[in-house]
Amino acid sequence: MATGASAQMLSPIPAPTGFQRILAKFSTRLTPEEAQSFQFTTLNDVHQAIINIQEEQMHRRGMRNLTRVLRFVEAMEQFGKVVEVFLNASSLLSFIWGPIKLLLQVHHLLNNITFY
Repeated sequence: MATGASAQMLSPIPAPTGFQRILAKFSTRLTPEEAQSFQFTTLNDVHQAIINIQEEQMHRRGMRNLTRVLRFVEAMEQFGKVVEVFLNASSLLSFIWGPIKLLLQVHHLLNNITFY
């Protein structure tokens, strides 16, 4: 058993939160490329992806109104603030923004494929 100065240096390791456990489980299912991409994705990246999709749609004259998506992103931004405050870990937010950005890009790609 540690006593004196050595006991003061040892600090208990905090138990992972439910969110951290789910994130760890989610992370094990990602490819290395997805994990790398998600790790640094921000809310600004999601907004930029939406802008890029709208610009491409405009050039193809297939513009769609993405305001519903923007409302969803705004709601997720509020959720992200709650996560950041309660978990004190803004690094976890990239695993919210990364999948959202990926879903937008995949949906856009699939809408551009012509099936014969």
